[in-house]
Amino acid sequence: MYFAVLKLLDDASRDLGLTKLTPSNRTVLLSCIRKSESVSGAEFVMTYDDYLTFAAADDLALSKAQFYNSLNALVEAGALVKNQISRKKLKKMISKVKKSKLKLK
Repeated sequence: MYFAVLKLLDDASRDLGLTKLTPSNRTVLLSCIRKSESVSGAEFVMTYDDYLTFAAADDLALSKAQFYNSLNALVEAGALVKNQISRKKLKKMISKVKKSKLKLK
């Protein structure tokens, strides 16, 4: 029975393309999965502090640099999707909000 479960897990990891992930990448991916389960909706923000919260349950902790390296590796592997706004666009959005607040007063 135990061997059958291990075989099933191995087959699933191959099907998902997770066999090439390093242990640190797997740790970060598992933390991301836990984070996505804890929030409603498909999109979520994963910070290093979030990672530490979820990793504490497994007594695992990576450095901040390794955490972000693993996130980038997971994005490159296609396991995660990075959705970001450029700083320039963010500054424009903030300035528009400030201007619109001034007009309302």
